[in-house]
Amino acid sequence: MMKKKWITWVALTTMSLSLLVGCGTGAGGNNPSGVSQSKSSSLATGTATNSDYPTLIKYNKKTTITWWTWQPKPFSEAELKLFESQYPNITVKVTVFGNGLAAMSKLATALKAGSGAPDVVMLPYENLPQYINTGGIADISAYDGYLKPYFLPFAWTQVNQNSKLYGVPMDMEPMGLYYDSTAFVGAKLSVPVTWSQFASEAAKYHKATGKYMGFFAVNDGDWMNALLWDSGATPFSGSGNNWKININSPQAKKMFEFWGNMVKNGSVKAVSDFTPEFESELSKGDFAAMLGAPWYMHAILVPYAGSGSQTWRLAQIPQWGSSDPAVNGAIGGSCQVVTTQAKDKQAAALFVAWYSATQTSLAQILKAPTDNGGGWLPAAQASQKLPAFNAAAPILNGQKPYPMFTQFAKSVNTSFQFSPWTTYFFNQMQIEAAKAVQGSITWSQALDNVQKSVVNYAQSQGYSVTQ
Repeated sequence: MMKKKWITWVALTTMSLSLLVGCGTGAGGNNPSGVSQSKSSSLATGTATNSDYPTLIKYNKKTTITWWTWQPKPFSEAELKLFESQYPNITVKVTVFGNGLAAMSKLATALKAGSGAPDVVMLPYENLPQYINTGGIADISAYDGYLKPYFLPFAWTQVNQNSKLYGVPMDMEPMGLYYDSTAFVGAKLSVPVTWSQFASEAAKYHKATGKYMGFFAVNDGDWMNALLWDSGATPFSGSGNNWKININSPQAKKMFEFWGNMVKNGSVKAVSDFTPEFESELSKGDFAAMLGAPWYMHAILVPYAGSGSQTWRLAQIPQWGSSDPAVNGAIGGSCQVVTTQAKDKQAAALFVAWYSATQTSLAQILKAPTDNGGGWLPAAQASQKLPAFNAAAPILNGQKPYPMFTQFAKSVNTSFQFSPWTTYFFNQMQIEAAKAVQGSITWSQALDNVQKSVVNYAQSQGYSVTQ
């Protein structure tokens, strides 16, 4: 799900998952919980079927669950109205808690304290491992594990750790290349297929217009992490207490030195994204292209770059070689998780299964408001058959972005992992990238510095680290 502009964006995040849903036959007399039982498990929230959607249980016990989300209240309340119409015995109390540093710190404190956390919480994938390590996120394999076939592999891997399911994917956000076709035609630019073409076209455009092919978001660790992901690097691998850290790999340095050279020669501008200055530059048409996720359509293009003569289009991001297999990364994405503090975990797991895997909810997600709140690419495969999924986007001049991004998602490296220190890692990336932009260190040195600081931090937190 879009994670940066629901509420003021602060660069941080991490996640993983696996699920189970089934058909109910009514509450049995010997069922102490008052819920219909799945044939496969007394805890399962439903059953897998041969159809596009799982069959969820009925729920006859009166219960209340709490849900923290960063979705705007009108949207979250619309979802709850639909859910409670199907499950009148479950009352969901929603709190819009944001997704910035203060909100995530509040959640971490509540999870570690063992009280004060909600039953269900919406989390960015990149933050999930650090919350799993608090012991506050429930393994919901017994409830929702059967949902696996309903989700795209890229998203499902984000919520799984050590064969345990810690959430249900909501959306996935692979990168694409947005470009202003009017600017491209005016400057006689070709849509780049390779990174070398991107650099040459960027230099050509800057020389001709004084404007920029794109931007480098120096304040956004999530955006820079997507470059690492796209480079084929594996900054983190491991689980539990044992991790390998390899942030300054040759692949990572190649990608960052490439972008650093474009920043240095002026063809790409280093910016602080989601600031008034950045939004003003977008409105003036200073950028002819940008790397972004599906949610960029309604967080950036519609409000800031959708007026005047700009005519935006979407293409796959460039590759190192034109014949190379496509490689991609992601910016954002989110899931719904159940906390260990939930008193009725089956009801909570039922809610997250309904939210991410049912036709009713998926149709609502695809109707998300366009004022900095839409553009989500649902992780459930069945969403691809819904009319809204295959609708043309006016901001992209008739292109159908969701099918395109779904194709792009197939090239995202599913073995890429987030670590338990995402917030710290993103912050260090921002600090060192700023130094590299200023020219006080090289981009290679920047990654070396991040490697050293993250290793030291992880070890100071009691983790066993190899390099």
